[in-house]
Amino acid sequence: MKADYALNSRLVLRGRFGWAAQLERRFMYHGGVQSRWEGGLGLDYRMTRHLHLTGGGDYAYTDYGHATSRYSYASSASSYSETGIDSSGAFQNGLVLHAGLAYQY
Repeated sequence: MKADYALNSRLVLRGRFGWAAQLERRFMYHGGVQSRWEGGLGLDYRMTRHLHLTGGGDYAYTDYGHATSRYSYASSASSYSETGIDSSGAFQNGLVLHAGLAYQY
């Protein structure tokens, strides 16, 4: 989803939001849903008839899922034994800021 809103004849605010999901995955962790959220805010300010100042930021979050496994270990040489549950997960956050000048002719 994307939206632009002109506050006045010189300033335009921009926003966008998105979500995606991969229902079947063939890497990282098996099962579950891998999802990605993205959002961004920006602006375009017309300084002169031809020159525009642009800027904004974009954020992204990716969840690679999680996995849980049970284990059991017993040593025949000693009386030591251990059981437990391992759980792991992975995610990523990202932020990009941008600024620039644009020339309109």
